[in-house]
Amino acid sequence: MPIFHASSFRSRLFPRVSVAVLALVPLAMSANATTVTFIESGTSIDGHPLSVRAVLTGTNTTLTIDLFNEGPASQRKTDILTSFYFNIADPVSGVRPVLTYVSATGHAYAVSKTGIHQDQPVSWTPQTLTGSSMLASNLIAVNPGDQGWQFRSFATPVTIPPTLGFGIGTVGNSALAPQGINFDGNVVKGTDAASMINLGIYSDGGSSGLLPANGFKDNFLIRNHAQFTFSVVGGITDLNPFDAEWVGSNVTWGFGTAPETLFLPEPQSITLVAVAAAVGIGWFTMRRRAVRDE
Repeated sequence: MPIFHASSFRSRLFPRVSVAVLALVPLAMSANATTVTFIESGTSIDGHPLSVRAVLTGTNTTLTIDLFNEGPASQRKTDILTSFYFNIADPVSGVRPVLTYVSATGHAYAVSKTGIHQDQPVSWTPQTLTGSSMLASNLIAVNPGDQGWQFRSFATPVTIPPTLGFGIGTVGNSALAPQGINFDGNVVKGTDAASMINLGIYSDGGSSGLLPANGFKDNFLIRNHAQFTFSVVGGITDLNPFDAEWVGSNVTWGFGTAPETLFLPEPQSITLVAVAAAVGIGWFTMRRRAVRDE
């Protein structure tokens, strides 16, 4: 199982842009590995430490993605994990599979902006919110007003960031409209600004309650972890053996609603950082080491 780690520093050229240099450090994995794990950390555009993990598992005709927000307790909207982009392709043919969205689950809690208290468990099933429920929420967003997490497949992998063929997101990501990897529309965007952050993944920092500094007014958020499952159809119908060569370093995390911060792979030039600065996004860049099987 390869695990990819990250470390960070702040750019002097673009002071509004936090830049993390991410080194891929693979651990030993077998030729028949079924899981690829990415671990990244850095600083949000508001200066808060962030730590996230993504685990991609391929088994026969199923791809499962587990997303974790594991940093200090979230304080602002810009600390909330709200989108994830990835690419998988057959390492021999380069052909990408067709993915069908099967399930998305996570445990939701109502987080109030005022007072120190335990977050209250709730359950969301589009488009119904049930209070005082420990049932897992259904995060699949398909119809207008579903909120949850929407899935998109890009017919041609986009170039900024490079080779990202798929995305899941619970906010509009309107700042990424020129790159064509946003979720703008009436599915996850919600009917008001406060709802846009609903069902994003927050970190409780290991405690039972939060005292958010800004932007959470009775929002319902997913605590720490969500799982997304896809069936593999089309030209590729079997992911075995699934390993890091299927994924490469092609994963990207988005935080906040615009998003305000991105962790992204391999920028092709400093121009990408300048573009991010122009729209007020904290972009994080990735250095790549060769992935090897052991």
